[in-house]
Order: sequence, then C-alpha cells, then structure tokens
Amino acid sequence: MFFILSKVFSFLIYPLHFIFGLILLYIILKKIKILKTFSKFILFTIIFCLLIGGSGYISNYLLWNLENKVKLNIPNDVTGIILLGGSFHNVEKSFQMKHVSLNEASERIVESYYLLNKFPKASLIMVANSGSLKPKGPSEAEMARLFFEKFNVNKDRLFIEPLANNTYQESIFISEYISNIGGNWILVTSASHMPRSINLFQSRNLNKALIFPYPTDYSSDKPKPSFDYHLINLGKYKKLIHEYLGILVYWITGRTQTLWPNLDMMPVKS
Repeated sequence: MFFILSKVFSFLIYPLHFIFGLILLYIILKKIKILKTFSKFILFTIIFCLLIGGSGYISNYLLWNLENKVKLNIPNDVTGIILLGGSFHNVEKSFQMKHVSLNEASERIVESYYLLNKFPKASLIMVANSGSLKPKGPSEAEMARLFFEKFNVNKDRLFIEPLANNTYQESIFISEYISNIGGNWILVTSASHMPRSINLFQSRNLNKALIFPYPTDYSSDKPKPSFDYHLINLGKYKKLIHEYLGILVYWITGRTQTLWPNLDMMPVKS
C-alpha cells in the first residue's frame, strides 16, 4: 500500500501536473461566487510557481546544494559494491536484442563496472526489480545482469536478484546480505539520492559492515547568479521534491530513525 500511495502522490506533485491541477482548480473556483476570492490566491500560486520554477539559478542552486551534501569516500580495501536501482529503461525490445537500455542515471552502473575493475576481489550486490506500479519488460536486475555479462564480469562476483521495488526495500535486503559478510562496501547511487540512501542504511543493522558513499549522476554545477529562465527548469524540481519528500515520509512512517542522515558519521556503520 505504501508503495502504491508513494507512486500516486509522486504523480500528483510532479511540477507540471501540480500546476495543471492548480489551473483546473482556478477555473472551477472562479465560477463559484462564494469561492471567487480564493481563486485569486490560486492564480497567484500558479504565477509564483511558474516564475520560481522557470528560474535557472534557483533550481540549479537547490539541486547543487542537495547533490553536494555527501562527499565521495573510497576505502583502500573494498569487500564489495552496492548498486542501487535506477540505471535502466525497461524496454523489452532492447532486452530481446541483448541490448542494455540506459537512462539518465546510467553513471551508476558505469561507475560500478569501473569499481569492479579497480578492485578485482570485490563483489557486487544489486536487488532492484521495478519502480513502476505496473511493471513491464525486464526487471532492472535482469538488465544489470545482461550489462555485466556483456563485459565478461565473473558471475561468481555478482549477487543480482529482482527483490526490491524501492530504496527502502533495497536497504533491507542489502543490509541483511552485507551484515553477514562484513567488510567495506561502496554505495553507488545518484548524488541527489545519496542523502536519502545514507539515512536508510544508517537506520539498518549492518553489524561489522561499513558503507562508503560514491555519488554519481551529478546534474548541476556550482550556481552563478543569472537571469536564465526556461520552463524546462521545472523538471529539476521533480528530483528535489521526490528526494526531500521521501526523506520526510520515511521518517514519519518509521522507516528511518532520524529525519536527516548524520553526514558527519562516515562511513555508515551500525
């Protein structure tokens, strides 16, 4: 139920969907005399969202600030790599042709492959299934398995299974797996997603295992004041809202022990 509600709510708060919903609400309220005054507030909100949302400087600043919360930290001795889901397009045609369809977060799997080469004794765990309400096509795990197969990575180094549909579920399966092994593990995920991921793993039992962050997929540079404006910048707020709201909801529902991860305690440990 939580998974379904999270997907529905994510759809509703997507910036363009949210603004479109406000426009419909404004049209309806404007026709009701008793609520006509309130419709002006809705109109003001629409204009405000468009002005702020289209600003290149504001959206870039907020995203840059989120992406740089957690710094890269790699140990000399690596037991394994944790690859979180999110790198693939689940396209059946590509999979049938033995092609790997990568999306905008493809750096996750590319850097994981780099780390496997850099640390030839390290293993890799990946347990992502699908983040869709109605999954179709191959799972992320199947795509990941195909990717590493094409680059001749030894199968004995890989634990790849379609077990989890979101980061919370991933953190449970992965924590249980690495807590039985111990050692140093490198967590690979997008820079914007890293704070929420760290918070989840800090709330799990890792025993003697340690987790070192390896953020990827940076999508913003250090912001410089500008008057750049384009509605395409609204897309950046989708990532911002998704991550900050996820952190809040995980805390409220008891999936994490704290509202915000302790970023001074690195690597992550129990």
